Amino acid sequence: MTHHDTTEDGFHEIQLSAKQLVFLFMTTTVVLVVTFLCGVLVGRSVGPDTDAQQPISSTAADAAAPVEPAATPEAGTGPPPAVTETPLSYDERLRKADPQPEKLKP
Repeated sequence: MTHHDTTEDGFHEIQLSAKQLVFLFMTTTVVLVVTFLCGVLVGRSVGPDTDAQQPISSTAADAAAPVEPAATPEAGTGPPPAVTETPLSYDERLRKADPQPEKLKP
């Protein structure tokens, strides 16, 4: 009668040496870096999303957005500050030969 352990036939243990582990780590690192660089190169050639910059038509906006009552300001808070749209001029101010002194608010 021969004794044969059938439960262990499908199990194979893999033992890696230190050299093999270092090689596996370095190979994985190189693959990840190459994948990252490919993503950077693809991302550079993609232009801005033109669909996101187009305004939504009023009929689609009215159908999708629920109507909310207008918010009333709380007593004592005063009117909201006025929003002024000034162009960004930091670059222009830095390029001038004689910059104007800035007026700081107290």
